[in-house]
Amino acid sequence: SLDSLIRFFKNPFKFYYNTVLDVRYDNDESLLPETEVFELNKLQQWQLRERMFQETKDTITAQRNRMLKTGQLPLKNMSGIEFGELANQVEKLRSLLSDHGFTSEFSQVEVEIALGSSLITGAIPLVQGRKMVMISFSKMDIKHFLTAYIRFLAGVASGALEDVYFV
Repeated sequence: SLDSLIRFFKNPFKFYYNTVLDVRYDNDESLLPETEVFELNKLQQWQLRERMFQETKDTITAQRNRMLKTGQLPLKNMSGIEFGELANQVEKLRSLLSDHGFTSEFSQVEVEIALGSSLITGAIPLVQGRKMVMISFSKMDIKHFLTAYIRFLAGVASGALEDVYFV
């Protein structure tokens, strides 16, 4: 699949260990954390910005209330401050995209590429018309750039994409 091809190029050793040797080192915590969230770390901020971008403006407040009740945000006033700062960043991103002719509605394109006896299938998110958008809030852009490049190549090979925007 397209996603496994991307995982291979992002981290070939991990891909080899997981798929060929069936060795996994996942440290998922299934229990709730024992501490209260007082501020969001960088990973939590990144995840929240990603979620906020995918939500509509109307559902962002409901998302904040849901995250506050489940302990994913700092309590009371701090959650408003943290959430407000991230919402401003997402709004700046939406404004930048609208300046380049994008609306807030994106779709996902399914691709299927036959290479000899192999078949690569997958989905390309954040597509409008024949343009793909890749958004990265990370300082380590190379992994996201690689993901965007592979998805774009697959989209061009399938005839679904003509242009890519990396933000």
